Amino acid sequence: MTEKIEKKTRRKRRLPLKGKLFLSFAGFLAFLLAFLWVFQIVFLDDFYYFITKNSLERAGAEIAQADADDLQTVCDTAALQYNICVRVLNAELEDLASSEISAGSIIHRLGKTSVGDLYREAKEKKTVVSSFVFGFAPTGSEETENADAPAAEKKKGEPGRYFDMSRMVYAGLFSDGEGAERLILLDTALTPVGSVKNTLKIQLLLVSALAVLIALAGALILSHRLSKPIVGLSESAALLASGRYDATFRGGGCREIDELSGTLTYAEHELSKVDRMQKELIANISHDLRTPLTMISGYSEVMRDIPGENTPENMQVIIDETKRLTALVNDLIEVSRLQSGSRTPKPELFSLTEALKQTCGRFEKLTECKGYTIRLESDGEHRVLADRTGILQVLYNLIGNAISYTGEDKTVLVRERGEGAFVRVDVIDSGEGIPEEDLPRIWERYYKSGEHRRGVGGSGLGLSIVKGILEEHGAAYGVSSEPGKGSDFWFRLPEAGAAPDRTEGTE
Repeated sequence: MTEKIEKKTRRKRRLPLKGKLFLSFAGFLAFLLAFLWVFQIVFLDDFYYFITKNSLERAGAEIAQADADDLQTVCDTAALQYNICVRVLNAELEDLASSEISAGSIIHRLGKTSVGDLYREAKEKKTVVSSFVFGFAPTGSEETENADAPAAEKKKGEPGRYFDMSRMVYAGLFSDGEGAERLILLDTALTPVGSVKNTLKIQLLLVSALAVLIALAGALILSHRLSKPIVGLSESAALLASGRYDATFRGGGCREIDELSGTLTYAEHELSKVDRMQKELIANISHDLRTPLTMISGYSEVMRDIPGENTPENMQVIIDETKRLTALVNDLIEVSRLQSGSRTPKPELFSLTEALKQTCGRFEKLTECKGYTIRLESDGEHRVLADRTGILQVLYNLIGNAISYTGEDKTVLVRERGEGAFVRVDVIDSGEGIPEEDLPRIWERYYKSGEHRRGVGGSGLGLSIVKGILEEHGAAYGVSSEPGKGSDFWFRLPEAGAAPDRTEGTE
């Protein structure tokens, strides 16, 4: 079976946390660099064209809204703001305003034929944006007068006479406030993107190489820092699972790991406590079982082997020890039911005063035979809504426990009194008492303080059962004791028909 589990575990083995963190950082870096390369290199032409076109359209819209008196001022402002050349014409293709901030302006070198073509195209499409290469000669040359001719027909063979410039030209037709048409021509230089791409490629190569080195180093450091405390917690948890309760859980790295460390430390403390209690329980149960079994075995052998020993007294010893074993087993079953939550209280309305009288009556034979005195004091009739069987068991255990530990006067006082919306029951003995440092632990199974040892009868589980039943009812309970002056075990239940003041819990 163990081999099958190990094989299954090996099949499910995955990358360690450190490796996953490193690969995650590396994958993110690769995605980020790929993203930069795609948008900076592949789509650079489209982005640049879109931005330039958008700038020309915004400038055209601003100029179209200008008044005739401010037209030149608006053109100059737009030219400087958007780094463009501006030319505004009327329907007769006569210039109304112009601003040329670049020596390579195309729109200022177009002849009437080309301007007319742009006018007709703008009249058909409202606005036109085109990008193309123009060849032109310096201003004032004879070739400039023939600017409408195709670039291929110009005398490009002469060095320094003609230039090829990539420009974007905008043509828009608008109406002024009086309804007259305006042809707005704008153009701007298009920077050769090819050279920019080469520059960006070199820059991105250097940046990518540097980013890879820094990111990988950071990923290694960060993954190691995050995974180290988790690996340590995992190793300590494995020790804890193997039964080592001295494992140390250290946090670090982040708040969640610190919280996990604290949780595991608390779990270690609780598991060690449970383990210790389990060992004590087994040891005490073994002792409690051994004594009656030895008595039963011994008396049975005597009655078998020795004539005349088959007496009622010897039979009574066997019967008493058998009852003691039965009580011990019943207590163990009750504790198990309380801890598993399988015991369900069944509330009913009954007289707590009558229940006290009934329980005290159970001990009448003991008081008669062994000289014990049980006094019941009550300030009236009190009724409660609770699980009658459970409350009777609480009373029986507390009174029986008091009888076992009471002092030389063999007196036990059972007192019932009302406290506002509650009724309180005290079971008081006159025994040795319990040291203050042991009081919080006496409700644990089989806990024995140095001064408060189990005496006559009892399984050592009574107070644990009392605690479980009272907590099921949400009742307050507690104990007050002083060494040499006895102990007072008490509990408090809401009285039927009274409004509770919500004061609950263990005191």
